[in-house]
Amino acid sequence: MASDEFTSIQENALINLLKRDDLQIEESEIWDKVIQWGKEQTPDLPSDLNQWTEKNFLDLKTTLDQCIPLIRYFQMSGKDIVAKVKPYRQILGLNLWDDISTKIMDPDASISSTILPARKKIPVQLPVREVHFINSSSVINDEHFAEISSWIDRRPSKYDITEIPYEFNLLLRGTRDGFTSETFHRLCDNILIYLALWLL
Repeated sequence: MASDEFTSIQENALINLLKRDDLQIEESEIWDKVIQWGKEQTPDLPSDLNQWTEKNFLDLKTTLDQCIPLIRYFQMSGKDIVAKVKPYRQILGLNLWDDISTKIMDPDASISSTILPARKKIPVQLPVREVHFINSSSVINDEHFAEISSWIDRRPSKYDITEIPYEFNLLLRGTRDGFTSETFHRLCDNILIYLALWLL
């Protein structure tokens, strides 16, 4: 969602969004968006945070009153807390900021603030790569390529020939290119990874 689209959403829509456990975005980025939204809804805030008065922070706190409790602060890294949350600590309230600071220094410390569960990260399932290689070898076939790929990935079971994650290209064939070491070095020396097979 573009920045201008996000800042124009209604408060109840934002609250419903923040309540979701399946947002596929880092918590620090959610915080950034919420702050951005809050600033847009709060008139007369200086663009330079160093020029904010106590009233400016209070106005932003009032704007974000329903959103602040929905951020999963305790799922953010200490680096993000210091860089992104600390500048706005005045809108959090003293108790919440103290608890966040305590958890950064001692993750096992008990605190009074509610620790919301981490949002669920859904693993991205990439589509199976289509294998586009021409097996011009007379020594090995597609089953061999699947077996070799499985060895590379240390898989206990062999890849199906439709799931081979590597691209194999025939660089040198002795009966075509010659059997000399000069030919081997000329065709293979600048290749980062190669597999050499000999038929005995």
